[in-house]
Amino acid sequence: MTVSIARQIAFRALSAIEQKGAYTHLALRAALEETTPQPSDAALASEIVHGVTVWRRLLDHWIETLTKDHSGHMQHTVRTLLRMALYQMRFLERVPPYAVVNDAVEQTKIYAQRAAGFVNGVLRAALRQTAYLQPARTVDDLADCAVEQLALRLSYPDWLAQSLIATYGRTVAISAMVAMNESPVRTVRVNRLVATREEVLASLAESGVQAEACALSPEGIRLLSRTQPETIPDVMAGRCTLQGESSMLVAPVLAPKPGQKVLDACAAPGGKATHLAELSLDQADITAMDLHEHRARAIARTARHLGLHSVRAVTGDAREVQEDFDAILLDAPCSGIGTIARKSDLKWTAAPLKTAAIVQLQRELLSALAKRVKPGGKLLYSTCTLLPEENEQQREQFLRDHPDFVAEPFDLPGLRQIDASRSAGADGQARIWPQDFGGDGFYLALFRRIPDWTNQAKEESV
Repeated sequence: MTVSIARQIAFRALSAIEQKGAYTHLALRAALEETTPQPSDAALASEIVHGVTVWRRLLDHWIETLTKDHSGHMQHTVRTLLRMALYQMRFLERVPPYAVVNDAVEQTKIYAQRAAGFVNGVLRAALRQTAYLQPARTVDDLADCAVEQLALRLSYPDWLAQSLIATYGRTVAISAMVAMNESPVRTVRVNRLVATREEVLASLAESGVQAEACALSPEGIRLLSRTQPETIPDVMAGRCTLQGESSMLVAPVLAPKPGQKVLDACAAPGGKATHLAELSLDQADITAMDLHEHRARAIARTARHLGLHSVRAVTGDAREVQEDFDAILLDAPCSGIGTIARKSDLKWTAAPLKTAAIVQLQRELLSALAKRVKPGGKLLYSTCTLLPEENEQQREQFLRDHPDFVAEPFDLPGLRQIDASRSAGADGQARIWPQDFGGDGFYLALFRRIPDWTNQAKEESV
């Protein structure tokens, strides 16, 4: 029997993730490039890889329950095949269970022949236990769960579930975790210098791509078709570019003007830097910096592809910048907890000790860049995490350490439409939740350097 192409691809990617520690998106890309799958096969393979990574903890719990094996010493190949099969059987309603079982057994014969009977028996038992082997998909499913049980049923590490619940309360934290377990919505940003959103939507429809306008970003489009975004004609022509909707809200807060000198301090992969260029009509002087040369080159390629001339990509450490700027964006290195829907392996690679080191780096970057903001200029701090030590606490510490800066109000009206009680920037900060519109979790804090701080400080000292 021939195993489906999609499951072959998914197995290769998941094996690389499990045995070599490969990043999920890179392992999937490599596995896809080894063959030429039909779009439907590529989509199914991607869904399996993403889903198995998201639900890994719960899937392993089910495997332990079905096999009575709590040692954790099961052969990697067998565990990967069981994870794949159980995910498809319990999460993908359109996939026939018999096809899943047959393919899993056939793959076991190829990679671990002696375990084929074992895998068949485990999956047959799973078919009989449909009532027990059910995932939690909504907040109501978890109303009476203790935190540890909740973390298991939503397939999160205990420390992360505990941290989010302790900080934000059960309802908000569970809503965020549920949202981040869903498949991410793919979005593109229209290059406003060459097309309007309406024109791109019409062009996408002519290409057979289902799409709709984003709710919050005036340049954003949600892709509803399973088409690979990189192959869409409008993307290939530079009329739009891949970017998450939450990320699209960052550059407008800084609001660069033509003629201003702007720094994107940690710019790769370049989405925000190119957005800054488009917002300034390609007439600002934008330096897009990254620590790694190959990532800086990628930013330059993106800018050229979009026909932008105002973006200068450079390699360097943002803590060592010597020039002064009218506006600086620090989209800081962070734990990335808000992006779990897109980067599912972050569930298992993020850790409190790693976060402590990241917090220190963020503080160093903020302190160094504050010196490079011209009087009256703006500094925008953003992250794609949900942890307060990287967000609100960093803002509070920065304002304590830098009395020459004040919080600068801004407005994200779309967030106020979601919840009228939210500040949406009125106090100089805003939080975007994964459950807001199916995007990444983000945090924004805007500061302005007091123009006459030197004179003011002298007057106060007299």
